Amino acid sequence: MSDTADGPGRSDLVLPAEEGQLSRVLSWVQASGVLADVPPAIASRVELAAEELFLNLAHHAYADAPGEVRLSLQGSESAVTLVVEDDGTAFNPLDNSAEPDLDLEVEDRAIGGLGLHLVRKLSDRQTYDRDGGVNRLTLLFRIAPDNAPNATKADNPPKPTSTRTARRPVLLPFLLRFLLPLGLILTLSLVLAAGLNVLRLEREIQHAAQIRYDSVARELGDTIESSFGAGLSLSSNLAVQIAINRRAQLREGEIRYYVTGPDGQVVHASTGAGPLPSAVAALPGDADTLWHAQAPDEDVFLTGMPLTLDTAPIGTLVLVFPSRSLFEATATLRRDIAIVAPLIALISLPIIALIALMVAVPLHRRFHHMADVMHDLADGTDAPVARSDGALVHAAAAISARLGRSTAETGS
Repeated sequence: MSDTADGPGRSDLVLPAEEGQLSRVLSWVQASGVLADVPPAIASRVELAAEELFLNLAHHAYADAPGEVRLSLQGSESAVTLVVEDDGTAFNPLDNSAEPDLDLEVEDRAIGGLGLHLVRKLSDRQTYDRDGGVNRLTLLFRIAPDNAPNATKADNPPKPTSTRTARRPVLLPFLLRFLLPLGLILTLSLVLAAGLNVLRLEREIQHAAQIRYDSVARELGDTIESSFGAGLSLSSNLAVQIAINRRAQLREGEIRYYVTGPDGQVVHASTGAGPLPSAVAALPGDADTLWHAQAPDEDVFLTGMPLTLDTAPIGTLVLVFPSRSLFEATATLRRDIAIVAPLIALISLPIIALIALMVAVPLHRRFHHMADVMHDLADGTDAPVARSDGALVHAAAAISARLGRSTAETGS
């Protein structure tokens, strides 16, 4: 008696025991209405078992003589039954229960041993009988849930353990690893760039101020040198004092004028000029060209021009003009930039974060989906591959199918 599943669903196929008829077997299984509502994983096991058994019979049942193979599929809500019959030599594939040695070379293994071993692994129950010269092998594939009344642990082998990796949160690691360092770098870069620009601006302002007063110093120096007559010295030349006072009045006291002798002592000074800044003492006394200096402690800039008479140095003209307003302006600018730069970074950071998340999150989810499908293929579980899954997943599915077909052909 064959152990079959009772039910209205049934499909039969009779065909010659020839390897070339394998495609008819596969088409019959796939088109059979018996497997229409069966889970794809169970249907794949039935198809692979039918393929293995038919190839074994085609190669060995009739010893190169003609013969036929009869296949029958019967289905119910709880199981699918595959019955395979032939009229060949008596052979019970279940008699030899020993597992095949998988370490042997292919040519050293028993004929059909690996294929029959695979069939036993694929099905939940196997029975064999021979009646009237007919070999009949019946395979039962259970599809009932684990809590069905007639289902036991022995009849329901454990499902393969999934190798899927648990999904990890995306947003927090992304913020910690990417956005916060990026925001910090952006803020520091803006502050540094702003500071460098302020320093450059200060130098440019100083340079502009120096150029502005160079012409004043040259013009006044030429006037002083041309005022000397025969026998006049620097200290006795009252024209020098008149010239610098007139210049100071024209500038409304903005510039203080000093004329020093060769020894560096003040000989003439504009009205209300006060003492000569101490920074002048640190300057070289033998300078023969226009020079500039800065005295931050006294909030002034200095411009000096050597005075000569018949190519002989007779003293130095020194112009002193205030720099406090310039220093205050640059300090205010530096402070404003130090405040504005972080604000710009804080405004731009959410925009960068939004753009990055719009790109990173879909990619993260797609990669996880691809990894899940490929893990399912590796586990041998049902893994439907959509057209949108990409070339990598389709290639993995093709490789998995090819490996399964190669295993089947090796076993036969």
